[in-house]
Amino acid sequence: MSEQLKPCPFCGGEAYINYERIPGEGRGYWAQVLCKIAIAEVEELGLEVIMQQSEKKLNHGIGGHMNKELELYKLIMTPDLENKYFSYVSEMGWEKDMFLVWIPYGLLEDFMENMTSIFGYGLFDDGAFDANMQSDGVCIDLAEILDGYLDIETVFPRDKYKH
Repeated sequence: MSEQLKPCPFCGGEAYINYERIPGEGRGYWAQVLCKIAIAEVEELGLEVIMQQSEKKLNHGIGGHMNKELELYKLIMTPDLENKYFSYVSEMGWEKDMFLVWIPYGLLEDFMENMTSIFGYGLFDDGAFDANMQSDGVCIDLAEILDGYLDIETVFPRDKYKH
């Protein structure tokens, strides 16, 4: 039997079916439709946040479009599902009203390409944004550059991501 599944409503990832035997003789099987990406994100963001984001997408008829909050979270926390130790960000956290990320120079171009693929080139509508150049990388205030795109505190709550 060939199942054609729709993309995951939470993240747009590829869904798959997990079959499991019901314990006990002759009780049969049950099935779940799952997504590896969304399951990992539920553990980090919390099911309530994911459900709210998904509901917003579905209610606005944009189920096929990217969830910017989830894509930003994945970019910062799990950019490479094959290598869980890889990260574009060497440090991150809230300092006062700023959500700061430190990006090593060697990864800056890739990080910015990913940011523009999520948010578009509107990030540069004013021509540029401020960043602090340091000895081993660049410190960027994502709260400032993403203002108007999303509420970054819903993705990275202050109480959980203090620097």
